[in-house]
Amino acid sequence: MGKFTLDYFEKKLEEMHDKIYKKAPGIKATHRKAFVEACEIFHDGDEAMQNATDPQESEKCAKAQTKAMKKCVKAGGKIFENLDMTSSATLESAILKGTMIAQATPQGLADWVAEDERHELYMNQVMSSTDMLKFMLTHGGPKDGKWGQAIKIYFEICNGFPDDSDDLTKVFRKIAMAVALELATPICEFDTKIQVDPVKRYQHYADAYKNGELDPAFPHFSVWEMRHIINCNATDEQLAWGRKMMMNYAPYITTLTDLKLRYNYILETDVFMRNPTWTSSPRTYQQVLSGGGKDKPNAWFGRFICKAFGIPTWGCTQPKLEAFIRWTPSGWVPIKGAQWEECSYEGVSGIDFQAESSARAGHTSEDYYKQIVLLEALADMMDAKRGESTSESDKNIIHPMKLWRSLCTIQKALMLEAVTAESFERSGEGVVKTKVEKYLEIFESDKDDTEITNEDGIVTIPAAAHGYSSGNKIVIACMDGGKQLNFMADGVAEYELPDDVEPRTYTLTLEVCTVHLKQTPLKVTVNDLEEVDLEIPYTVGEWQKTKGLDVTLSGDGDTIRIARARPAFGMAIRRLVLE
Repeated sequence: MGKFTLDYFEKKLEEMHDKIYKKAPGIKATHRKAFVEACEIFHDGDEAMQNATDPQESEKCAKAQTKAMKKCVKAGGKIFENLDMTSSATLESAILKGTMIAQATPQGLADWVAEDERHELYMNQVMSSTDMLKFMLTHGGPKDGKWGQAIKIYFEICNGFPDDSDDLTKVFRKIAMAVALELATPICEFDTKIQVDPVKRYQHYADAYKNGELDPAFPHFSVWEMRHIINCNATDEQLAWGRKMMMNYAPYITTLTDLKLRYNYILETDVFMRNPTWTSSPRTYQQVLSGGGKDKPNAWFGRFICKAFGIPTWGCTQPKLEAFIRWTPSGWVPIKGAQWEECSYEGVSGIDFQAESSARAGHTSEDYYKQIVLLEALADMMDAKRGESTSESDKNIIHPMKLWRSLCTIQKALMLEAVTAESFERSGEGVVKTKVEKYLEIFESDKDDTEITNEDGIVTIPAAAHGYSSGNKIVIACMDGGKQLNFMADGVAEYELPDDVEPRTYTLTLEVCTVHLKQTPLKVTVNDLEEVDLEIPYTVGEWQKTKGLDVTLSGDGDTIRIARARPAFGMAIRRLVLE
């Protein structure tokens, strides 16, 4: 048996508590007194506000609370002028080590170390230096306090990483830490009991980044922000499918200038608010896109497609609604009806998440660590020393009997004052050029793709080469070059063939991409003769040829007309081929 036993961790925790209690930063008596008095006024006002019986009384209390909060901020500011949480290396080390042991519990850590001889080596590395503890705690700490599991995941992923980190390795380390912290508590793949493999999840996002499949902002996100990307409950295969599907079927959605709709605009064009259609079990995200649903499936797919492209989202629920909140370069934005004041997720209110995400965005990770992380950890340890536990909902209170906890709340308020829309921008040089960036160049070049070719008896008609057209459709750049015609619903497009087409019977096929199981047949008319149905396959986001349809051309100004009637889901066409 090694040294990391239950007895070791219990004694170490007690030792850390004692050091923290003795080394806690001193606060000038007059400043402490002024702050406690301000907190008491605020706390009393909060109780009065909760007990208000009519709107006028509530409004009066709200105004009083605004004034009381300003007094708390002013009094707290005086304390922060002389408060340096990193001035004592002994205190900082005690806070970090004590927090790990307290959150994981002595029994939990002892059991984890005993599971595998490698765990003793990992723990020895962690306890011999606080660098890793600092890094982990700065970005939120392991999910549910699972420190042992997080440490194991991180070391397993990073085994073999070079000591000297180039720009690519730095991004890989951030992904690794995000995975270790967030997946320390396992999550299950969508609609199954199969757990997401943390190492494979890391590899998926590392490969996707290296291959240019993610949003250009991805490498510039913090570890904390990346946690809200890698925690998708889709399989790695479905994440890869989501990106490929989008770049095939509707790549223009990746270029939308309304950034809150980029990627998740597909909810409006294809998922829709409707009764869902499930075709097999377990359900998949392919089924969600095909079969739609009410608020829940829409929220599920919105989170999924954003995370697939490396965009952070926060799932949220509120009375009678499930929705989500996503990152944009100007801030986190509620989507699909979510409201900050009403939503919550996993015990965290929307307002608290908004405050934390904003405070983190407005400051460097180092500043956030010094000003918030250590202060919150100190408050937790002080509460524990007194035999108290603090719920998530009580971590942002202002109370005269909870000095350090109240200072945390005020510090966040002060940090929010420096936050602007620009604070959320995540841009800069990337190691790789992304497919999204490449597509934008193709999109903006707007190259013509209307030339009908006739080679070796095969007539190729670009979908964009239509003459008359009507209905709900658009012509957009295709990721693989050329253009594609996207029917959003019903529509018509006519193609006039050149006179050099040989008069004979041809087999007509279309190269299409669809994402809906239920497809409306395409009505094909040649030279205003009888309409013939052409069945459209469900391609699950891939490009695929339709079955052949025999058509007879006269060679004298032939016209092919394709039409879709309502109701019809979306469909993309890249080209028509006669052979």
